[in-house]
Amino acid sequence: MRQVGPAGASRALRASVQVRRIDPWSTLKISAVLAVIGFFIWMIAVAMLYLLLDGMGVWSQVNSSVSTLTTDGGGSSDAIGAGTVFGWAFLLGIVIALGMWNTLSTALSDVYNYRASVSPWFRSIFMFQPAPDLIASSPLQFQLHAFFAFLLLAIWPFTRLVHVFSAPIGYLARPYIVYRTKGDDTTASQPSRAPQGTWRSPTASKRG
Repeated sequence: MRQVGPAGASRALRASVQVRRIDPWSTLKISAVLAVIGFFIWMIAVAMLYLLLDGMGVWSQVNSSVSTLTTDGGGSSDAIGAGTVFGWAFLLGIVIALGMWNTLSTALSDVYNYRASVSPWFRSIFMFQPAPDLIASSPLQFQLHAFFAFLLLAIWPFTRLVHVFSAPIGYLARPYIVYRTKGDDTTASQPSRAPQGTWRSPTASKRG
């Protein structure tokens, strides 16, 4: 739109739109849709990464190493499989999606102030003075976010992922493992009958 002046010169008019208020229900729906989209993007990314590493043989090497460290090499089940990866990714994706939902819905509108209830409740847990009434009065989406996050931490020690908190100290004291290739001649070398703790020259039998 242009405005013509007295001298015939035109001047452009600039209009600015300022959003003063967003409907809370619209914000809740939009943030929920974005959270669901983010969840599916997360699962697709995990699937692509899993298939890529599986094609490179990374998972087989990791399972072989974990089996050697934790057992005597006779373990039959894999430490990391498709069920383990996608199961944990699904549970972690729910926590992330609920967190996105809560963050976007509270950032785009003033429908709920979680800093006055959820944040003090979270701090009270680490202070060993839990205040369950704070989280009980919060909306359902915040309660679900807290539930799935603590569920993730609760089942962690009962899975193979507990090994990330442990060091393979016993592996340092294990005896050496002798590997033999397929081309080795097993009849060329005879087992030594020397007492333990002594050393016998390989040429001693030839001299005798």
